[in-house]
Amino acid sequence: MMEQSISENLDSKVVKVPIVPKVTQHLAVVRRKNVEHTSEQEELWQALKESFEK
Repeated sequence: MMEQSISENLDSKVVKVPIVPKVTQHLAVVRRKNVEHTSEQEELWQALKESFEK
């Protein structure tokens, strides 16, 4: 319930607990086809693929 909806005359056993939003993040990695990648880019790509396969 929103705080404005709660009466100040609550039973002593009732407590207000603030709602904490869950923060999520999304990461996207894009790779272009038919482009020659450096060895560092290939290494990063392979490491990312392996980490998400687990």
